[in-house]
Amino acid sequence: LPFSSPSWIPFHIRAVQCTSKRGMPGDIWEVVGGKDKGGIVVREGHDVTSPMKVRVSTGAFVRELELRGDRLHFERITGSGADTGWSSLKLKDKDQELLVKVQDVWEVVGGSDKGGIVVRSGRETSSRELGRISTGALLKQLEVQGDRLQYQVITGSGPETGWVSLKLKDRDLLVPKSFTKPSGKPEATAKEATAHPQSGSRDLNQIPEDDGEWNPYVVLQIAPSSTDYMIKRAFRQMSLKTHPDQNPDDPDAAAKFRDIQKAREFLLNPVKRRAFNMKKGYLVDLVANPVYWSSWQTMFEELGELELEDAKSPEQIEAEQSGNIDILILGCTALTGMLACDWMSKRPAGTPTWAVAARTREKLDVVAQKFGRGPNYRGKFHVQKPEDLDEILPRVKILVNYQGPPRASQTHKVVELSVKHGCHYIDITGDVPLHRDLIKQYNDEAKHKGLVFLLHQGFTALPADIITYCAVKFLREKHQTECKRAMVYTWTSGGGMTGTTFAAGLEADKADKEGGDDPFCLGGMRKAGVRDEDKDMKNAEIDGFSAQWVGPDALARGDTRIIRRSCALFEEENAVMSYGRNFNFRMVALAYDKMSASYMAFSAAMPIKLRDKLVEQKKVPPVGFGPPERLRKEALAVRICNAEGENGKEVHAVMRSGPGGFGDGYQSSGLFSVIIATILLQELDKIPSTRRGFVTAAYLVGDNTTFYEMLAELLMVYECFDGRAPQDLFRNVMGGALAIETDKAALEES
Repeated sequence: LPFSSPSWIPFHIRAVQCTSKRGMPGDIWEVVGGKDKGGIVVREGHDVTSPMKVRVSTGAFVRELELRGDRLHFERITGSGADTGWSSLKLKDKDQELLVKVQDVWEVVGGSDKGGIVVRSGRETSSRELGRISTGALLKQLEVQGDRLQYQVITGSGPETGWVSLKLKDRDLLVPKSFTKPSGKPEATAKEATAHPQSGSRDLNQIPEDDGEWNPYVVLQIAPSSTDYMIKRAFRQMSLKTHPDQNPDDPDAAAKFRDIQKAREFLLNPVKRRAFNMKKGYLVDLVANPVYWSSWQTMFEELGELELEDAKSPEQIEAEQSGNIDILILGCTALTGMLACDWMSKRPAGTPTWAVAARTREKLDVVAQKFGRGPNYRGKFHVQKPEDLDEILPRVKILVNYQGPPRASQTHKVVELSVKHGCHYIDITGDVPLHRDLIKQYNDEAKHKGLVFLLHQGFTALPADIITYCAVKFLREKHQTECKRAMVYTWTSGGGMTGTTFAAGLEADKADKEGGDDPFCLGGMRKAGVRDEDKDMKNAEIDGFSAQWVGPDALARGDTRIIRRSCALFEEENAVMSYGRNFNFRMVALAYDKMSASYMAFSAAMPIKLRDKLVEQKKVPPVGFGPPERLRKEALAVRICNAEGENGKEVHAVMRSGPGGFGDGYQSSGLFSVIIATILLQELDKIPSTRRGFVTAAYLVGDNTTFYEMLAELLMVYECFDGRAPQDLFRNVMGGALAIETDKAALEES
């Protein structure tokens, strides 16, 4: 899991629908035009000469607000693009339909006690079960045979299409849905209607009232829940109205324009924004609201820069696609993959070339349309199965894999093909038994071919791996001693979890839990064998060193094995670089109290059957769902590593990240891999040739200055200090003192 604080406790999660927009009742229309352009034109007003907005995507469902002639005023329910606006029903010159009214809509009314009704792959009730479609969902009728309905989902969560029963005995499971036209101004916009649960009475999806104190949200007339995209859009719209050139007779125009500029810059600074949100009570209380996730479509819409306009023509891409590709992003439609694409699209000319690939063509197309830009972009590839990579990989230098869950997406086969075609490989999987099996099967061949294979390169493992290396190296250089023991303490605030993350952990344990429980399954065993202190932490306990309650860290299973592998790799290369003959490593999560630490222990030991039940009851995000941008931008992460030498000397290292940037586990997971890939392409000849095969980040780039500079640019900083980590440091971290001091400085500066 991408976090370790007690803010996410599985057994008291309550399910909340955050999967679609709901507006006022009105006829539902489907966008059928614009397939070759990514959607149909949307304008701000009824007049076809009014300003254009972002196109609404083909296949989207919209709800009618008003119909004037052949112009429809709508609010979007699904799909991507403008939330609301005006579009034409037809292209007049071609008599081509752009929108069609959905005639037969059904509402799911059954299954409220089970999270929805059963969906099957075929008409027969004996066909394969696909899951449940949520109660309250709206479905478009594709076909009806007897009491069985084939549907396409309009709103709600669950399988996008399938067969369901209309009745169970004498009880209705679905009923036809009729709509009444809205009159006047709608009571709530689509965005407001899907307000996420908040603590207290404050609605973070409404524009705050003006209380006389300067408030950037009031200035831009946006809600505290607004994404970066919404902030930029609001600024652009208001700047057109308030710019002095547009208002020559208004003596206050320049001051008004400077004020909206100040508001935009303030809110796009994650540190300042978090400080202001904390002061005004706009932060999301995750303890009160443990479920806070968004659909794939919402996560997709929140990413990307409004200002990017340098998209290439299809002809340009086709011409360039025949050449070599430095980095291929496989699984570009995953949240981490999209974050990687966003970063790559902004890289300057002369940096590595890149392309994207994914299983689902529809998502691949919209991701490529949004992020497929910049001077280094080389196109998209539809990869339905790993074998499709056979024709692509001979031209690729580094494959970065974000597909998941890893076993379901056949990571094993992808690795095999990468070795076969001489392609370096990086991924973010946290599946320890799978990693062990891949090392056994492909490490020797990868080494022989001079290939680098890096697994676990997301928020799982990399931060702990790097901070431990920094502490051990500092200890050796400062006090000329081997490390006897190292302890990493973790603290995370905010963030969230995707359904793919949860599914990947469950998949790994189902495949080989015993193999994953071996503390040295990736190497690094000491001569003393497996000691009690090497085994995974199981219980909550009071830690005498930090004077705090601690519990099992959710990431420790992967992190500890990777760090022991780093220890083994350095030792194999040169005994002088060994972490220590008696090196022991442990990783724990700081907790507020005994109960919080006990929750962590409960979560770490949760039986597979109980986790299956959480999935079934929709108390964890479905695969493809994850945390919204706003929650990720508020995230903070701290790691403290205390290292003790054989001579009794101690040092400690601190990693700080966020708010914004790498404070978010998914932002860091998305970017770690492409950052390392970029460094590999530029500096591979500077890395010792012995460092090939299945390696770790510490072993490969632990001494690379560029690596740390790039992390610092994204708000992740590592620092080393002589002496034991003081207990005040732990108290300050848990009390938010480090973040608060940063926040105070940011507010004072503004």
